[in-house]
Amino acid sequence: MMSSAARWAIVLALPHTLAATATAEALSAPPERVERAIALADDLSLAFSHAADEIRPSVVSINAVKRVRVAARSPMSPFQNDPFFERFFGQMPERQPREREFEQRGAGTGFIVREDGYIVTNNHVVEGADELLVRMADGRELNAEIVGTDPQTDLAVIRVDETRLPAAELSESGSLRVGQWVVAAGNPLELSHTVTAGIVSATGRSGVGLTAYEDFIQTDAAINPGNSGGPLVNLRGRVVGVNTAIATRSGGFMGIGFAIPIEMARPIVESLIDGEPVARGYLGIVPQDLTAELAESFGFESTSGVLVGDVSQGTPAEAAGVLAGDIITELDGRPVADANQLRARIASKGPGVLLGMTVYRDGERLELSATLGDRSELVVEAESAVDGRLGLTLSDADAETRERFNLGGRVTGAVITEVTPGGPADQLGLRAGDVIIAVNRDPVNDASELRSTLAALDLDRGVRLAVRRGDVQRFVFFRLAD
Repeated sequence: MMSSAARWAIVLALPHTLAATATAEALSAPPERVERAIALADDLSLAFSHAADEIRPSVVSINAVKRVRVAARSPMSPFQNDPFFERFFGQMPERQPREREFEQRGAGTGFIVREDGYIVTNNHVVEGADELLVRMADGRELNAEIVGTDPQTDLAVIRVDETRLPAAELSESGSLRVGQWVVAAGNPLELSHTVTAGIVSATGRSGVGLTAYEDFIQTDAAINPGNSGGPLVNLRGRVVGVNTAIATRSGGFMGIGFAIPIEMARPIVESLIDGEPVARGYLGIVPQDLTAELAESFGFESTSGVLVGDVSQGTPAEAAGVLAGDIITELDGRPVADANQLRARIASKGPGVLLGMTVYRDGERLELSATLGDRSELVVEAESAVDGRLGLTLSDADAETRERFNLGGRVTGAVITEVTPGGPADQLGLRAGDVIIAVNRDPVNDASELRSTLAALDLDRGVRLAVRRGDVQRFVFFRLAD
């Protein structure tokens, strides 16, 4: 019987044996084969060089300065609250707090989308900035102003006062395939004009918890701090996504990066440039993720798809013939995996857009189409009704709300900003700063989504709310009839 030490010796020796074999094969290969291999590698290198050359003039670095004023109390006098001293001289007045100003600096990336100075980046790169300095590819430094932001997708548009700038060419990321080569361009760790290469690891990635609407491209092209807001491009140098975040345990790149698809970003960017509110599509269903048990109960052989829990009256979904119990498997010919992805895909399309759907119903697949409504109009109608009936005021988990209630940067959901004394929410023990993260089993990403979900339900029958307070989650059951 072979000893443990001998087994380890063999295992450790294997890589060296394989390496030696590979080296021997390379040395013994015919010269013409070696030349063909080198030519092939050179051709691939040329493709990467072309992509880098195409995008480089359009990529900018962004330095953001935010001024923060904080109260700083002066040191206490040594005689303060000294009984002996106060006996003879009286009580010393307390020194008044004074304010000190600090500068917070951040760096990110952007890319030019119009020759008259419009630049796309991430909202978190410019959020709350008092000054923005943009460094162009040719070395010029220009002041920039914020044109508009959309925190729900983490997109922003800024502008420099210049014309005839080299605008990047935008592609259609809907044609991306898993395994396709991509290049990330940006300024990681303030190392300007850096490009990294990788492949598309996945598309339609949702449920990451970064933004309200998620339909990310996942890539293993290296993305590090400072890359945020930069372009993800194909080998033709056309932008397919906006680099946004990484999944990491170390703070640095670990092979998982996320980019917003350019087809999702394009209409938002156009709205921000035009100075118009970001219009999001609305279907009018209560979507649910499929569990194995639910799928089996409907005779459906997969958990990839979205179960329609309910259909609201007078909505595009009702007009299209969607029924509760339908399972939506595709939107416009593209598979849809879960409820988060469905919300993002619908929201990314503007009101009035005709949306094609493939649904599974009673063992058959049906093709339906719906003309999407305007989510913003729904929110305006539902806001006063829902907030008033609950006896509270809701807000998105934006930067101001997170700072006001000391919430974490990754918090998503509907934040309670006010509670009406004696109202239903007050009687349930809810208070300002609580975050409603789910209704029944359906997660909610922001206040508008919570309102639209509750507006479609019968509050007299009751709903279950999942509420997070600090690091603790609890459930409350809300019923108006009580």
